[in-house]
Amino acid sequence: MLINKCSGVICFLIIVLSGYLLAQNCENIEQVGRIYNQWDCVNDCFIIGDLAYVAAGRSGLQIVDISNPENMRVVGFWDDNPGHACGIAVSGDYAYLADGRGGLRIISVADPQNPVEVGFSDTPGIARRIAISGDYAYIADSGGDGCLREFFIGDPQRPQEIDSWVTPGIPQDVKVSGNYAYVADDGHGMRVFSIEDPGHLFELSYLCLGVRGGRSIAVSGEYAYLAHGGLGMLIISISDPENPENLGAFNPSGWVGEVKICGDYLYLSDDALRIISIADQENLREVGRFEILNWSSLVGVSGNLAILNDVPEYGDQEEKGCVLRAVSVLDPENPREVGRFYTDGCTQNIAVTGDYAYVANGWGGIRIFSNSNPERPYDIGNFGFEGEAMDIEVSGDYAYVADETIGLRVISIADPNNPMDVSAYETGGRACDVSISDDYVYLIDRGGMGGVGKGLHIISISDPANPVDTGYFNTHGRTQGVAVSNDYAYVADGEFNVISIADPERPVRVGSLDVYTEDIAISGEYAFVAGGSLRVISIADPAHPVEVAVNDTVGSLNSIVVSGEYAYTIGGCLRVISISDPEHPFVVGYYNTPGYARGIAVSEDGLIYVADDTNVGIYRYIDPADVNDQQVFQPVEFRLFTAYPNPFNSSTTITYGLPNPGNVSLQLYNPFGQQISTLYEGNKQAGIYTTKINAQNMATGLYFVRLEASGNVLTQKIMLIR
Repeated sequence: MLINKCSGVICFLIIVLSGYLLAQNCENIEQVGRIYNQWDCVNDCFIIGDLAYVAAGRSGLQIVDISNPENMRVVGFWDDNPGHACGIAVSGDYAYLADGRGGLRIISVADPQNPVEVGFSDTPGIARRIAISGDYAYIADSGGDGCLREFFIGDPQRPQEIDSWVTPGIPQDVKVSGNYAYVADDGHGMRVFSIEDPGHLFELSYLCLGVRGGRSIAVSGEYAYLAHGGLGMLIISISDPENPENLGAFNPSGWVGEVKICGDYLYLSDDALRIISIADQENLREVGRFEILNWSSLVGVSGNLAILNDVPEYGDQEEKGCVLRAVSVLDPENPREVGRFYTDGCTQNIAVTGDYAYVANGWGGIRIFSNSNPERPYDIGNFGFEGEAMDIEVSGDYAYVADETIGLRVISIADPNNPMDVSAYETGGRACDVSISDDYVYLIDRGGMGGVGKGLHIISISDPANPVDTGYFNTHGRTQGVAVSNDYAYVADGEFNVISIADPERPVRVGSLDVYTEDIAISGEYAFVAGGSLRVISIADPAHPVEVAVNDTVGSLNSIVVSGEYAYTIGGCLRVISISDPEHPFVVGYYNTPGYARGIAVSEDGLIYVADDTNVGIYRYIDPADVNDQQVFQPVEFRLFTAYPNPFNSSTTITYGLPNPGNVSLQLYNPFGQQISTLYEGNKQAGIYTTKINAQNMATGLYFVRLEASGNVLTQKIMLIR
């Protein structure tokens, strides 16, 4: 048998050369605060007693109390993960998260209400599933060369990869039983590995069926059960792990994506949750069935409860936002739903005025929070409706919402604690963007079936309780956004369009420019366009717009606002761009936000609010020219600031903030988890401190800085390039 191994050195080079880890997380922008904990998705679930530990994509680790399934509630969460949480395993006081491109994250759950990351290790691919056996973790790591990876986790703060083995397919799942690891290797069936000698993985055997499949695997006694997509569930004898034998298949009517075992029953999901008795493993029989929705799946089972990830069909208003369904399997022949846990929607866009921020929260309606203390914002009101809030603008005592299902929705916010429905105007399509000027709302609609309602709707709101259709302009491209200035509306519909609204009843296109456009902000005689890049367009003569600058380094953008001498954009990450000279824009700061940034607003005091899908983040741009090195700062939180420069070729400076006095440990590690230098060890008073790393005797490559103080731990990647 060929030995096919992937050494740590080779994997490390793949990381470096791919460029994935070369980018630092932020520069000249700091996070001030954040609010909301809304779930991205559900990928995996590990149940212990009354707690379900959920791998929730960009929402990281969510810990749910399921003691009362009728009233499930989140008791704690950790969502600072850089990747996409795909798999979860819990052992003792630690949760082990397979975090997609974020690798292995180890989180202390000794206090479930306050989970804290204590250690991590990057993997070159996409960490999808994880299994724990004693002091070792096994990760199914796909992407590039798929690998089974073995980690020593005896010291959770310093996990270390000790071996890996390249598989021919795409590793999707891993289970451990005794001295063996069983891998569901998509496209190549099941692989069996000996783990008897830690640090020396060895593939004993495989069962390859030659077709795509191998999504999930469960092991019980002398049998393995492989969820194999359209082939159903394969039943494999592993009485001799060196010679696995396919005994046949259980073929339900749908695509089998997940299989789990609890006691004498096997649970799988296709077009239903199916419960199969394995008391007699040679004569499996289905004993119970529970109907589920399309694209839904089983994510966890323990004792008398099965947890389903319910993904509603598009347009199902009643089910929108449902994340978890708890199904009692106390009587396996008659499973029944006993509870649901709903997400709150996804933050689409945001408007800020005074001490309040107003969030278009997707199918969750609108939410309102107080930002009087940006470091500790708090929720004060919400208003739900049977629609999907895509954008929001505020004027006086009213919020105007682009509701994708209805059109324009007007909500009274005279009392922000108790928002109330006032009126609505139906456009017939899919409203997505709204702008206000004087007594008019300018609403962008993507259009319904056959293009119904598509275009720019001009609606009079002189009486907010009775909005009146005033004018309409039918656009032709992919209508996205609108900005209004003086007598013109600037519409993003794939290209840049200028619409005269001098007579709101008769809008007329007077100019256009064939540049890709998703969003537009206006400042003076310039339009700043977000699209494939940042474009600056002179609108001194609106009928003849002229492109005067392009900044391709910014990358693809989906939203933009302008305030003073800066443009604030999102698309991949938050960027601040200097436009003091509009014809020569350049990036002055960026921040890789934890979610998927969808909308942005800037307050009068310069704080940046990002509707980040799973949360709202509040950020501040720090102009390096304004920093007084002699000023003494008193940090309000434990911080490890971005190293500068990073990447570096001779030296870099590490800056950190301590809100309280105490013992400090600042260490430098190589990518294999080995400590190579102590940068500082001892007591310090509260304050901000800097330490320089001299790279004279260091090899080119990736390093990790680890800061520990008062029970808190932070880490940061730095890259030495010569």
